[in-house]
Amino acid sequence: MFQALYIMIATALLFDVSWGDLLTAIVVLALFAAVAAGAAMLIGAIMQNDEQAAGVTVLAGLAIGALGGTMLPLELYSSTMNSIAHITPHAWAIDAFTETERRGGTLVDVLPEVGVLAGMALVLIALWRLVHSPFGKALAAIRQNELRAGFIGYNVWLYKWLVFTLSAAIAGLAGGLFAMAQQS
Repeated sequence: MFQALYIMIATALLFDVSWGDLLTAIVVLALFAAVAAGAAMLIGAIMQNDEQAAGVTVLAGLAIGALGGTMLPLELYSSTMNSIAHITPHAWAIDAFTETERRGGTLVDVLPEVGVLAGMALVLIALWRLVHSPFGKALAAIRQNELRAGFIGYNVWLYKWLVFTLSAAIAGLAGGLFAMAQQS
């Protein structure tokens, strides 16, 4: 976050790079950084060791970044591929920066993008918190040995049902945000 903010300020001052409305650019940057931090914390909490986490984050970061338009402009994607790209936070941030920089948009103009980025950040951070809760510890026990977890008193069926319900709610939220953003 601080490196990107430093780059934004330095390029604006030293090279006269226009970032559009500076407040909007900083808000988008902060939310994108929150999504990245939430994803990194969640991956770190799920992986068994540091090497696994490092490998997964590098691979996932490159793949998601490429899909999201950081290596090829979203304008060159087909409409189908552009829709698929919007499962990534990168595409939403790029859309917000494009609106701000090229079209002179303000925070009000990028509210759908800001809302989606905020939703992604909140879900990822909430999932990270869930992993570290007693509920998350019970899920880890069930993942490691379902039979043993049942013998020590966890209602395995109930935990599986709750996880399924939670994942369905998150998928519904994601679909709703996606549909809302496609309308704007």
